[in-house]
Amino acid sequence: MAASRSSFRARPADALSAPLRRRTRGLRHAIGQAVSIHVQPAAKTIGVGRAAAISGISVSESGDTTGETFTVTLADANGLLTVAPGSATVTNNGGTSVTITGSLSAVNAGLGSLSDTDGSAGTDSITISAVDDSGISAVPAKTAITVNGPPVIAAPTAATVGVAKSTAIAGVGLSESGARQANMGIALG
Repeated sequence: MAASRSSFRARPADALSAPLRRRTRGLRHAIGQAVSIHVQPAAKTIGVGRAAAISGISVSESGDTTGETFTVTLADANGLLTVAPGSATVTNNGGTSVTITGSLSAVNAGLGSLSDTDGSAGTDSITISAVDDSGISAVPAKTAITVNGPPVIAAPTAATVGVAKSTAIAGVGLSESGARQANMGIALG
């Protein structure tokens, strides 16, 4: 009797193959790709009580990011953070901890519109963390914020001047806390 040949091909059941595909994708992702946060410049000086643009923060990932979802969390101890959502989903906009979720380009567009409003002068910082939908996290980054107080006008309580005479008044000045360079002026009336 001649030996018969038959072939057998093992195929994972669909219910079991989906988790395996997810784990395999995550492994490929972990080996070949990394999520990074970029902060330029590392420090920013803003004025108290005014919304100020915080530019230069972005997220990147090596490799193909098509179809991936990224989540970026911005946390500020004192200031209120606001972003323009665009096509991203934003939670707690206008709060001290804002989350932006979406494609890499949508998240970066939201980060490009970031503003901070601090109600008191002093130092502050914004901590940025990012993760993709495979669970790959970036090393958190931080940007230092210096909040200048409002301008202060100094002037003597009284000065004596003659009618129709030009007279210098000593002790008039304008100052602002912090190291921000700005043009300021005093209008006398």
